[in-house]
Amino acid sequence: MTELTSEFVEDLMRDFNALRVENLELKKKLRDVMIPECSVDDAKESFFTGLLCRKILDAIFEFTSPYVPNSRSVLLPFHQFIMVLMKLCLNADNELLSSRFNIHASTVSRYFQKWINVIHERLKPLVKWPEHEQLYLTMPREFKNNFSKCVVIIDCFEAFMQRPKGWMARAQTWSTRSAIGTASLTFSDTFSDTQRIHSIDTQNGAVSTVARMT
Repeated sequence: MTELTSEFVEDLMRDFNALRVENLELKKKLRDVMIPECSVDDAKESFFTGLLCRKILDAIFEFTSPYVPNSRSVLLPFHQFIMVLMKLCLNADNELLSSRFNIHASTVSRYFQKWINVIHERLKPLVKWPEHEQLYLTMPREFKNNFSKCVVIIDCFEAFMQRPKGWMARAQTWSTRSAIGTASLTFSDTFSDTQRIHSIDTQNGAVSTVARMT
């Protein structure tokens, strides 16, 4: 039996700390290998995630990830976050993302559902509607003449969706008119001189995005 001397304990602690540092370095390398585009090229970063640069990506991840429920996962939380952004930005199919991240399509869906509500709740206060005076300055002439008090343009539509497995969810999303499962959405759009704001309200929540005007 090995005697637990102070030197032996110190050796164990040194080995433990070395392994911990190596583990962190390997995780960082894995993250960069998984999404090399985001670490070297802001243009590709913007294309894949909709964000302008890696600093913004890291900041939003740090702002949202502590509130995502922890569970046994195949992907690291950062990879899950990237996958969700790619789905939102590129409207990527689950099958495509499952191939890209080497996971099952159903796992893509679970990760998306886990993250999207947290992203919405954490980022919602950052989406600010412009003041009416600012909207009026950038409003098209036709609207100034006929709808000077207009703040937002609203449209409603149905989007076909994959049939849920649960019977309750099927009943809630079934459209008698379309004879298929749908999600009913209300889309609102407003403009300022620096940004364009979209807000989409659905049966189960809301999504808001801001795009820089060019």
